[in-house]
Amino acid sequence: MQQAAKVYLAALSIVMVLWSALFNDSALAASRKAEKSDDPVVVVETDKGTFKIRVFEEEAPVTAANFLKLVNKGFYNGLTFHRWEPDFLIQGGDPTGTGTGGSGETIPLEISARKHNEAGIVGMGRKSDPNSATSQFYILLQPRSELDGKYAVFGKVVEGIETVFQIHKGDHMTKVYVDEGNKKKKR
Repeated sequence: MQQAAKVYLAALSIVMVLWSALFNDSALAASRKAEKSDDPVVVVETDKGTFKIRVFEEEAPVTAANFLKLVNKGFYNGLTFHRWEPDFLIQGGDPTGTGTGGSGETIPLEISARKHNEAGIVGMGRKSDPNSATSQFYILLQPRSELDGKYAVFGKVVEGIETVFQIHKGDHMTKVYVDEGNKKKKR
């Protein structure tokens, strides 16, 4: 009887390992598929180095369009990251550098299925009014599920996350532009 229990537990362990490997392979494949997306990639050159943001146009079309419009106008060039909260986020996109300014236009809150579940997630900052987002964006330094459903996630850092971790309050975005090699193909 004891031997049968050991065999059963060993078999169960093998099944669980195989299931886990299968699940992780599926998650890895999905992640790779997402990385091959034709969504635009925005390059952010800073005092500390460069990083790239993949912009999720289909998941957050209004927020993505607003961000890309500002990028294409050169709005972010020369602005600072006005907020740095260790183990939380960095935030920039305020032309006054105080955390109170914006582009002069607001957009409605847009919630997608994408979660605040990893470092590098990019969301749109706003005031207490859910429909007050303008130009300020943040990048998570660690997962923050308490933000889910409250802020628009519209991108993810896909290259240069080590640069993001070095950025502090007062650091500059020297140049922000759409990577022409990753521009969304016209259909």
